[in-house]
Amino acid sequence: MVLTFYVWGWYLFVLESTRYHLSTALMPTIAKSAKRFPGRPKRVSPPDPAYQLKHGRPSEELQALAWRMLFQSSAGLPPYELHLESVGFIRYVSLEMEKFVRNYGRRPIAFSVISDNLGRLTLFAESPCPEIFELFCEQAIKQAAAVVLHFPEHKFHPLFGVYLDLALRRQPGREYDWIGRFYDYFFRRPLPEKLAFFNAPHIFYYKEKLNALCEELYRRSRALGEGIKSFRRTAQETRLSLMRYNEHLLENAPKPYIGRFAVYRPSRLTGNKPVTHEEIQRLRRIIIKTLKSDTPNEIYLGYSILLRHNAQYGYWLDIFVYFRNDDLLRWADKSMQNLLYTWRSRMEDDKVDCVGYWMPAEEQYDKVLALTTMATEFDFYCRVVSPEKARSFWCSQSPIGRLSKRTHVRKRSAKNAKSRDAKLSLDPLTRFFQEENLQKQAELKLYRWEWRLQKHRKLLSDRRIKAALKRKRGKERDVDRS
Repeated sequence: MVLTFYVWGWYLFVLESTRYHLSTALMPTIAKSAKRFPGRPKRVSPPDPAYQLKHGRPSEELQALAWRMLFQSSAGLPPYELHLESVGFIRYVSLEMEKFVRNYGRRPIAFSVISDNLGRLTLFAESPCPEIFELFCEQAIKQAAAVVLHFPEHKFHPLFGVYLDLALRRQPGREYDWIGRFYDYFFRRPLPEKLAFFNAPHIFYYKEKLNALCEELYRRSRALGEGIKSFRRTAQETRLSLMRYNEHLLENAPKPYIGRFAVYRPSRLTGNKPVTHEEIQRLRRIIIKTLKSDTPNEIYLGYSILLRHNAQYGYWLDIFVYFRNDDLLRWADKSMQNLLYTWRSRMEDDKVDCVGYWMPAEEQYDKVLALTTMATEFDFYCRVVSPEKARSFWCSQSPIGRLSKRTHVRKRSAKNAKSRDAKLSLDPLTRFFQEENLQKQAELKLYRWEWRLQKHRKLLSDRRIKAALKRKRGKERDVDRS
C-alpha cells in the first residue's frame, strides 16, 4: 500500500515537472506568435502564370501592367490605337465610381458646413468627392460624349451608364447645370473667391443639393449590383475560353507557335466606308476557310477570333492563330507569312488590310498570359453588341478533342519553365544531362500529342462512317415507302 502511494506520487511529480518545462520552452514561440497575430497579414504572392492562364484569372498587378503596356505598345495592332483613350476613360470613370460607392457607404454624409478659427463658414468635402465632381467638369463631359460617338454599337459598364445619365442632366437648363460652376469655385479658385461664392445664405443650399446628388449617385450605383456581375461574367467567359485554349496548347502541343492578326478596312484611303456586320461575317468565313485549306494538317492547331467595332473602322477582327513549329523546316514561321499574304490577296477587292506578328510560345506562359490579358481587358468596360445578338467570339476545337470542363492544373509547369535556364547554367556535365533530359521530355510530349491526335481522328472517322450509314438507310427507307 505504501509502495503504491510512493509510485503514484513520483508519477504525478514527473508529470507536473514535464508540463512546466514544456510551457517554459514554448513561451517564446507563443509570445512571438501572439505579437504577430494582431499585425498585418502576410501578403500572398499571386499564383504562377500557368495557373492564372488555366483559370482565366490574371492577377490585379498583371491587369494594371497590361493597361500600361497597352498605352505604350498599342497592343501591337494598329486598330487598337483608336480604342485606347476611349476605353481608358471608361475604365477610369468606372473605377472612380466604384471607389466613391465604397467610401460613401462607410460615411454617408459627403458635404458638411464647418467654421474656421475666425468663425467663417465653409463647405468641407470628404475624400472621394473631388474625384467624382471632376468627372462632371466640361472637359470630362465632352470626352464622354466623344466616347459614345466612337462606340455606337457597344454596351458600356453599368456604372459608366449611370455617369452618362447624370452627365446629360448637367447641360444648361437641366437640374444639375450648377455642377460645373460649383466645381470651379470649390476646387480651383483661391480661398477668398471661394468664401465669397459660398456665403452664409447659400452655403446650406449648396450643401443640401450636393448631398442629394451624392445620395442619388450612390443609390443608383448600388442598385446595379446584379447588372455589374452579369456584365463582368460575360467578359470573364470570353477571357476564360481564350486563356484555357492557349494553356491547353502550351501544355500539350509540341513547340506551339502563336500569331496575332488584325483584319480591318483602313480609313486612310479615300472613299473607304466602315465595315458592316454582314461584310465582317463574310470575311470571317473566308479567313477560316483559307486557314484550314492552305495550312498543312501537321502544323495546324486552331484559332480564336474576337470581334471589335468602332465608328471609324466599323467592324474588324482580332485573330489568334496557332501552329506547330519544327526545328529544321521552320514551317510555322513560313506558314504565318504565307497566311498573311494569302489573306491580303483574298480580301484585296474589299479594300481590307491584314497586319500581324507571331512568336514561338513553347513554355512562355508569362508572355501568353500578358498577351491574352491585353486582348480581353477591353470587354470588361466596353463590349460589342452585334445585331440580333450574334456571336462576338469564336474559338476552334482542339485537334485532340474537346477541352475538359474540369481544370486540373499542373502547378509546377511554370516553375519548371522558369528554372530551365538556371538548370542549364550549371557545370558542363550537369548541363549535358539536363539537356538530354529536356530532349527526352520533348520527345515524350510529341509522342503523347501524336497518339492523342490519331485517337481523335479515328473517333471522328468512326462517327462519320456511322452518320453516312444512317443517312444511307434513311434514303433506302424513303425509296421503299415511295
